Amino acid sequence: DREGLPITLSFVFLAVAERAGVANVSGVPLPGHFLVKHAPPGSNERLIDVFNGGRYITHSEADEIGSSAAGLPVRSEFLRPATKREMIVRLVTNLQSFTEREEGAAASLRFADLLVAIAGEPRAEAAQRIDRARLRSRSGDAAGAREDLSWIVEHAPPGFDVEQVAEMINRLGQAGR
Repeated sequence: DREGLPITLSFVFLAVAERAGVANVSGVPLPGHFLVKHAPPGSNERLIDVFNGGRYITHSEADEIGSSAAGLPVRSEFLRPATKREMIVRLVTNLQSFTEREEGAAASLRFADLLVAIAGEPRAEAAQRIDRARLRSRSGDAAGAREDLSWIVEHAPPGFDVEQVAEMINRLGQAGR
């Protein structure tokens, strides 16, 4: 019986590979799963499913894993390696989802706070603030939810639907009456 998350094991694998001097190793995000890719110069790249015994898998197998989780076709050869920030965001998002499911919205807020802090760019921060506003609202913190949503209205990245966010603020105000 396995425990843990594929991304967590991939973090460990990548750290060990780096420490051992293995070059051209990267994380490969799939919907619902995470792989490691080794692409040595002059050789074919290999996908490693660290979570399932560290076995090599083909792109076809990776496509099947990703497509099954996503419910739509996934082509793994077109997936680019995840950056360290993307891997951390995905790990923290997994922890947030698990904590919300097991302990409730209030307990998962610590992860939402971290996701806002590490967002890195305005669109990602706005998306993380919307999620944190959802959790704050579910936890009974309407003022905190309004604070996040108001920040989005004031700092909205281009193309962001500010009207929808303003409507969310309005609904929070109506619910508080």
